[in-house]
Amino acid sequence: MAKKKFSTVSSKEDKIRRRNSIIIGLLLIGLMILSVVSYYEPDTTSTDINYNGYTLKSEQINGVTVLTTTVDKTEFFFYSSPLIANKFKNSEFETAYSLAPTIVFTKAPLGLNETSFSDEQYYNYLYNDINVYSGKKVMLASTKEDLLNDFPIITCADTSSNRIVILLNNSVGSLNSGLVTISDNCFRADASYTDILSFRDYILYNNLEVKNE
Repeated sequence: MAKKKFSTVSSKEDKIRRRNSIIIGLLLIGLMILSVVSYYEPDTTSTDINYNGYTLKSEQINGVTVLTTTVDKTEFFFYSSPLIANKFKNSEFETAYSLAPTIVFTKAPLGLNETSFSDEQYYNYLYNDINVYSGKKVMLASTKEDLLNDFPIITCADTSSNRIVILLNNSVGSLNSGLVTISDNCFRADASYTDILSFRDYILYNNLEVKNE
């Protein structure tokens, strides 16, 4: 009986060792991923930046480090520096944006099994902030019927001299983010969910003319 008891204890110790090894392995993998992300997307909001005559101050808002600046007594905040946001630079978009009073963000609807509040929240940040700060009429739309939202169906075929259409495409990695011209006044923003915030910053930097030339 004593021998059987010893075997049980040994088995428990082996399980504990295996569990600890797995936990340590996962932690190491997590640290490796974070180090890679940090390499490609450096924290550019942790210090103040002087850029094109603007002072962008590093501040903590709701636990998130952002860059802020005040223009005409209105405070603007950004999740990324102009250098990072500039991955979306597109001179054709900037010209069209300066002329059109309406901007439409449209995307393919999510399937019933793809709904994610955290993912959709990034689109809400984009829409709400551009709507508030851009001085333009901003619309949300879908490229086809959306069973979850009552959005109008708008595609590149619905552009005009008064309306820019931006197709939001999240099926890319951060390294492939950018803004592509599809046709006159129609553009495709290739941006992962988190890069949507950098795209939001690009539009607002462009609005304030805080941008790379």
